Amino acid sequence: MNGRYLLLGVFLLASAAAYSQNSDKKAWKRYRKERRKEFLQKERSPLDRRSVRRVRYFAYAPEWRVPAKVDLIAEGATVAFATSSGVPRDYVEYATLTFGAADDTHTLTVYRSANASRLPAAYQDYLFLPFTDATNGSTSYGGGRYLDLRITDLRVENFFLDFNRAYNPYCAYAEGYSCPVPPPNNRLPLAIVAGECNFAATFE
Repeated sequence: MNGRYLLLGVFLLASAAAYSQNSDKKAWKRYRKERRKEFLQKERSPLDRRSVRRVRYFAYAPEWRVPAKVDLIAEGATVAFATSSGVPRDYVEYATLTFGAADDTHTLTVYRSANASRLPAAYQDYLFLPFTDATNGSTSYGGGRYLDLRITDLRVENFFLDFNRAYNPYCAYAEGYSCPVPPPNNRLPLAIVAGECNFAATFE
């Protein structure tokens, strides 16, 4: 009898995990559609209806949706980010995210624009996570990739950092943009095989 309950429990846990994974993958597919729509609607988009078809992603990787420990920074330092245009852009340290991957612990810093209070209301809680990893320059864009977060995202009890939503800056597609360069402290020594690929790559 106990064995039956044990097997039932294992089955229910596996079913819940499979359901959660499918739900996350569906959300990722919706995200990709929204990103495509933004490319076609934004006034300064580097891509048009034809070139946006060349945007490629790594296959959805559930292992790269990782639980992360959030530590808010009470009085974050203001950091001048280098940009592709040579004009620095100021950001303020907001939090650190610590997660486990490749048998090690890694930490990334999340930033908020130093001019957040002057942004439109819809963007005032916007957070910015630029990073580089071992795929840059080969299967992903050499200048690094970005993740978008919101302040409310970091205030949940169990936060998951989803690298499947890592995307390229506009500089990956065309010249003439001013893209922040990920700082040295956000350089990961491992390959994040998830998210958006190099624009010239042919991954599905």
